[in-house]
Amino acid sequence: MNKMKETMMKMTQMNMKAMNSTTSMEFKQWFVGFSDAEGMFMLSPYYSKDKLKIKSWSFMYSVTLHIDDIQTLKTIKENLNLTKEVTLDINENLCRLRIQSKEELMLLMRIFDEFPLNTTKYLNYLDFKRAFNLYYRTKIRTYELDKELLNIKNMMNNKRTDFDINNYVKYGADATTWDNHIKINRYWLLGMVEGDGSFNYSREEAVPTFMIMLTETEKCLLYSIKDFLKNNLGFDKYSLMMIENSPVIGVRYQKGRMNSKPTWHLKIKNRRVLYTYLIPFFDNMTFFSKKNESYQIWRMLCLAVYSGIYTDPKIKHWLTLLSYNMNSFSLSTYNDKMYKNDSRAERVMISEEIKQNIINEANNNPKVKYLKDGRVMNLDTNKIIHSYGSSMYMVKNGEEIKVFYSLLDCAKYLNIMSTTLSRNLILSDSSWQWVKKAKVFVRRMPTFQKD
Repeated sequence: MNKMKETMMKMTQMNMKAMNSTTSMEFKQWFVGFSDAEGMFMLSPYYSKDKLKIKSWSFMYSVTLHIDDIQTLKTIKENLNLTKEVTLDINENLCRLRIQSKEELMLLMRIFDEFPLNTTKYLNYLDFKRAFNLYYRTKIRTYELDKELLNIKNMMNNKRTDFDINNYVKYGADATTWDNHIKINRYWLLGMVEGDGSFNYSREEAVPTFMIMLTETEKCLLYSIKDFLKNNLGFDKYSLMMIENSPVIGVRYQKGRMNSKPTWHLKIKNRRVLYTYLIPFFDNMTFFSKKNESYQIWRMLCLAVYSGIYTDPKIKHWLTLLSYNMNSFSLSTYNDKMYKNDSRAERVMISEEIKQNIINEANNNPKVKYLKDGRVMNLDTNKIIHSYGSSMYMVKNGEEIKVFYSLLDCAKYLNIMSTTLSRNLILSDSSWQWVKKAKVFVRRMPTFQKD
């Protein structure tokens, strides 16, 4: 009980500390990650009245967000010392930041050169920069220049068909393969998550999930993000082995449906990984978008699931109410059926009250206990909840040691029933235990469990 309370206090302190400690460099890294998700590079010709001749060219970097996220664009403007005002499109409920001046575009290009984009949008940037330099470094504009700029324009954004970074080395690409180009840091990842990541909750199953979904051309990037998380969340060697041999941090292909395109997604729904590793990681950084609101609710949902209190019908109802205050449900434009008679302020008040109730219940009346060998005990019944456990199994036969990632696989190898193996592993720590029927020592090792 005290340990869970301690953990929550530490997380809150980390979050408050992060809010006051973001550096200029970290914001730029965040901005690049956010641009990988939401930014766009465009060049457009201005034609004469008869449409036969190009009079000039316009270059623009833009970000378009939901109108509720206007503060995010203002934060970008202020932190990067941009002069362009954020514009509103009330009819479409959108807000936009459009940078078109030569000087401010050059400022942004210095940032994108220092901290390169990691998605295939990097190729759009290289095309944009090449066109920008061609246009502004040419003293006399010619038909050949306009033709070259049109060719570049017609290879960018949704017209792009070439995603091979090796073809862009001649235009300044810093590597011949995406594996060698991609460089992930924590604030770049936060920016990407605030754009294309999602903190979700299945109300029926009471399962919180973290996901990043990208187009099929970004498969390599998702595997790089997985590697970054493996190496930067503080996993022990046994947890890393489990990650390598199970879908705990899964990267999967998803076919396109109806008119949608195929995608790849990275997904985590293991309650231990979410609560014990991922939440402390995000709590140690500053969010700059409205997604922070959804994250703060989601971390409460993770706490409720991790502590087991979500099994109480009353609390499960609280969680459902809370979940209707995150993601698209929280937008001012959402046609809210559940809260149709409540104002936004009333909904926030309900949300804050529920959050405090969840913290109190998790601290004072947790429903589960995490044992040292990776199993989880129901504190009401004192029985093991097998579906909550997270252990791997080591079999020692003389000098030989074999590793298995489930009780069932271990039992199959030993040619005994899994129930027989489980009954022999009676100690709640990770010491070697003699399994008489198999005549070997077996050790149950915890994974995704911090001391």
